[in-house]
Amino acid sequence: MSLPPESMEAKIRGWNNKYVSGSGVKTRIKRIVRGDADELMNEFAQVRLAPDAIRRVFIVTSSLSRGAVEEALKEVAAGQAPDPYFVQLYWLLMSFFSACTEMNAHGYVICQT
Repeated sequence: MSLPPESMEAKIRGWNNKYVSGSGVKTRIKRIVRGDADELMNEFAQVRLAPDAIRRVFIVTSSLSRGAVEEALKEVAAGQAPDPYFVQLYWLLMSFFSACTEMNAHGYVICQT
């Protein structure tokens, strides 16, 4: 969220490369959709120091269902013991949101319905 300018520059320069899948397969997917790395560096330099900047952090996952989480929370509220995996998921999500709050950022989870 607030890397030093030197670290940001190295990171953004890497965005000129195409995505590489987790198995090491090179794709043709561009990392930068609009603009270029130089333009992004200038924008980030201005925004990262702006006191009124709104920072957002997203977790995007297809392995989580909002409906399943809501159902598990209803069961816990009704007095049923939660599944151990749900407890772990709950603490991971709470840690994520807590870290976002510490960094003055808004945390979001994008998942299945």
